Amino acid sequence: MFSLIAWAIIAIRAQDMQAHGASMIRAYAIGQGASTQAFLGLGWMFVVGTEPLGWLRDCLMVTAWGLNLIVAELIIIKLFAPRRLPA
Repeated sequence: MFSLIAWAIIAIRAQDMQAHGASMIRAYAIGQGASTQAFLGLGWMFVVGTEPLGWLRDCLMVTAWGLNLIVAELIIIKLFAPRRLPA
C-alpha cells in the first residue's frame, strides 16, 4: 500500500493522471481488505458455525485482498479504457 501511494505521488508530480488514479484505486483496495476480511470471516462463521483458524483463516484473508484487487483492476479497466467514438 505504501509503495502504491508513493507511486501515485510520483505519477501526479509527472502529471500522469491515469497512473495516479490507478495507483490510488489499488492502494484503497488494499486498505479496504480488512473490511472484506471481516465480511468473509463473519460469513464463514454464519455458514459453518465456528471461527476460521490457522491456515483457513489465512486463506480467507488473502482471498479478501485478492477480491478487492480484482474489483479494483476491473474498475481501472472500465475507467481508463480508451473510448471509441462512433463512426
